[in-house]
Amino acid sequence: MSKIADYRLKLRQTADWEPFLRCESGLPGPRSNLELAQAVADEASEAWLRRHAALGPEVAPVNEPRGFLAMCGVIGLGRLLCAGQRDVLDDLWRLAQDPRWRIREAVAMALQRWGDTDMDALLTAMLSWAEGPPLVQRAAAAALAEPRLLKATHHAAEVLRLLAPGGRAVFLYENWAPGWAIGWIRRRARRQMRDAVDEDVLHLGHLRDAGRRLGGRLEVEFWPNPGFRESAAAAAYMAVLNRCRFLASILPGTVNVTLTLPAAP
Repeated sequence: MSKIADYRLKLRQTADWEPFLRCESGLPGPRSNLELAQAVADEASEAWLRRHAALGPEVAPVNEPRGFLAMCGVIGLGRLLCAGQRDVLDDLWRLAQDPRWRIREAVAMALQRWGDTDMDALLTAMLSWAEGPPLVQRAAAAALAEPRLLKATHHAAEVLRLLAPGGRAVFLYENWAPGWAIGWIRRRARRQMRDAVDEDVLHLGHLRDAGRRLGGRLEVEFWPNPGFRESAAAAAYMAVLNRCRFLASILPGTVNVTLTLPAAP
């Protein structure tokens, strides 16, 4: 059973969530409990989600446990979007400009939930966000620049089309795999991430095709860093790729990618 599933079960067995969420929030601290936040987004009632998403910074500061409750509410708004409640988009637009950075990140996660179920609808909605205030534009970019949403070439192309002329899509230290290995590597990544939030693997071929269709320039830096690996074998594999950059360009690893669109004439 995954960590998120464990938390979902615990929430179902808990009558009063707030003490539990405060204790397990990870705040104050550098990293909030994202697995628990996703579980809350799945399990909470609509009323709970809307009430806690509405908590302002004066009562739910960014690095305090009560701020975690607000973050859970915002992520859960994505579940309501998936259920067809489009009024939530107005709330997310406003929250994208919240002074708390964790809330702004939660907006992106909420939108990504929608993209998981209806990427075409998300892309259509983001057309207006791309013309909005700077923080709204940032939320759209953060939501769409997620490898798991870019599996289809036409979706990748539409995401890049939202960039302003001369704009850049940047993917830093992302898992990648060549086409012949992409299916296997994706399955392996999901097994390794079974206790965490879903993650996907970049398909450079899709990004190249999308960039070519838009006249963009793709820059790829293979970056096989052996640090922070889950095992000695994984660290050794990355160390070999780090010494031999040719192997790094043909075998699965990690990569930095920048795609720049042509400037306006």
